This record gives sequence, C-alpha cells and structure tokens, in this order.
Amino acid sequence: MDSISGEPDYSRPTNPWFRLLLSGFLLLLVLVGFGYCTSQFFSTPDPVVRIEATEVQEGLPRFVPIPVFGADTEGSTYGVWIVVTDDQIAGYVSYGETGCHVRWNPVGGVFSDFCTETSYDIGGSRITSSSGRDLHEVIVRYDPSVLGRYVIDLEYIYLARCAANSIGACSTGDDDEKIPLPASPISLVLD
Repeated sequence: MDSISGEPDYSRPTNPWFRLLLSGFLLLLVLVGFGYCTSQFFSTPDPVVRIEATEVQEGLPRFVPIPVFGADTEGSTYGVWIVVTDDQIAGYVSYGETGCHVRWNPVGGVFSDFCTETSYDIGGSRITSSSGRDLHEVIVRYDPSVLGRYVIDLEYIYLARCAANSIGACSTGDDDEKIPLPASPISLVLD
C-alpha cells in the first residue's frame, strides 16, 4: 500500500504513444526487410560471377562451380573451367556429351570425360575422335579495376560445333549458336 500512497514516479512516461509508434515502425522495418530478402532469394540469379585474379594461375584451369547448372549422376556440380594462357582467356562448361562432369587431368594436361573417356585439350577442342563436339563456352573477360578479377558472363552458353557423330546440343551452322542461361538444370537444356 505504501507504493500507491507514496510519491508519484515521474521517470515513467505519461504518454505511451511514442513508444507504440516506435515499436510499430520497427515491426514495419523488419517486415519490409523480410520481404526484400524473400524477393531476392526467389529472383533470377545474377548472370555474372566474379573471381579474383589471384585465384587463377596461368596455364592451370580453375573450376568455378555454378549451382544453378545442377549436378551429374555422381553428385558433382557442373560449372565453368576458366583457362588463362598467353593467348587466351576462356571459359568452358564442364558438361560432357553424356551428361558427366568434365574434369581436368593435371597429369595429362587435358580435360577428361570419364564416362566416355573423351579428352579435350586446354583450348576446349576435342582430342579423341569419339567425341562429337568441343566443350561449350561462356564469355570470360579480365576486369583490371579493383586489384583485377575475371568476370564470367553466364547470360549465354555458346554451343560447340557439331562433329559427324555428335549427340546432344551443339552448333550446326557457321554462326555461333547460343542459348540463354537456363533456369533449370543444364542437363535438361543441353541433352
């Protein structure tokens, strides 16, 4: 009873509306942030991947996994091999003719599709006659700004030229055929 009959506590605010308004604004800010994050999560991915130049060695291909491409039957994620040599900067899609992940063989200095034992040189050209095409390409360029980096443009996949015994998607004409970055796994588009 002493607390009721005692001196009033002037440290407590008499008007609660300011705190209620501030709480409502904070709740609105959280909801807007949640909506923005959700829309970014469900939107189309940025068709550009940037790799620091220090992560790429000349003459040694560097694999960059691209999760939106999907994976092969062994669970290996498809991606892009960046190749930098004296005369080229190139990007090759790691999707073989049969849907297997194409790996770099450092001992032989070639790309290998272990499902078909097909080989490709460091320039993406087929070495073995059993291969029906070269490796598909993407545009890779060097950006010298901010310590330098390689920019992989995934907006289009440039199809390799077909050979007589090719299977799957490939370029049949003299012009470069390209397909836009698929929204589904790459195997559904290139088979």
